Amino acid sequence: MLAVVLVILLAVGFYESSIQDELFQKDVAKGAHKEKSLQLHAAKSAGQNLIPVTAMKGILICSDTNEILWDKESQVSIAPASCAKLLSALTVLKFCDAEETLKVGEEVYRIAEDASRAYLSIGVQMSVRQALIAMLLPSGNDAAYALAVYTGRKIALDEDLSIDEALEIFKDEMNKEASKLGALDSKFISPDGYDTNGQYTTAYDLALIGQAASENALISEIAGMAYSSETWLSGETAEYENTNEMLLSQSPYYISECTGLKTGTSTSAGACLVMSFTVADKHYIGVIMGSTEERRFEDAMQLYKFLINN
Repeated sequence: MLAVVLVILLAVGFYESSIQDELFQKDVAKGAHKEKSLQLHAAKSAGQNLIPVTAMKGILICSDTNEILWDKESQVSIAPASCAKLLSALTVLKFCDAEETLKVGEEVYRIAEDASRAYLSIGVQMSVRQALIAMLLPSGNDAAYALAVYTGRKIALDEDLSIDEALEIFKDEMNKEASKLGALDSKFISPDGYDTNGQYTTAYDLALIGQAASENALISEIAGMAYSSETWLSGETAEYENTNEMLLSQSPYYISECTGLKTGTSTSAGACLVMSFTVADKHYIGVIMGSTEERRFEDAMQLYKFLINN
């Protein structure tokens, strides 16, 4: 009997040791992955914390040097809002060509009643590029779902896959892509970033995603458009204005050096912005999270002023 008890205790001890070792190895791998991703490192500028930004969280990095020029709780969790659409775009283009034809289906009914939309109708046919425009410029949640379902079915090689199954596949690929980019403190559940239980990111992670998006030629081109006028493959026409006022010449927040990228607004995230700048031949990514509609672009202007004055 004593021998049996000893065997059980040894087995339990070995099991617990194995679990602890596995968790330790995961922590080490996570740290190594994050170190390897963009290898962002903090600036030593004495004035970096003096930028008068009122947003809850944010970060400013130099893409060329991977230097963090300003940081405010950038690794504290927050909802992603529509900034998640940058990751959706990256995931779509991992599997789809820009000129493939997408047909809009009933997945567009999955969006929330108060969601931003591109007003896509069931049966409309468009290219993947046009769907990306509909998702990124007016921040169309309906376009995000159309792209996610189309891509999920393509990954599965099954055009008859249910909407739920296709969305699950796409969600998994979004998180794989985020992990690959080093965005390890994020979990994405919906392709549009709409507030959902268990979905979160950080300003740091969004900077990594924004960096990748700015390096993608098609996403960078679309996210930098002020306006777009498109005729879908099925004949319908649509005109969109970018929700990023820093790209609109008539806006008081217009900056010619701004090259994108994506706005976002939700109850949990507040008003957000992932932006890209090119100043004196250097490239920068800025992230503002937890601001207000009134202050979001004013906060972004403060980051821009810091860049041109330092």
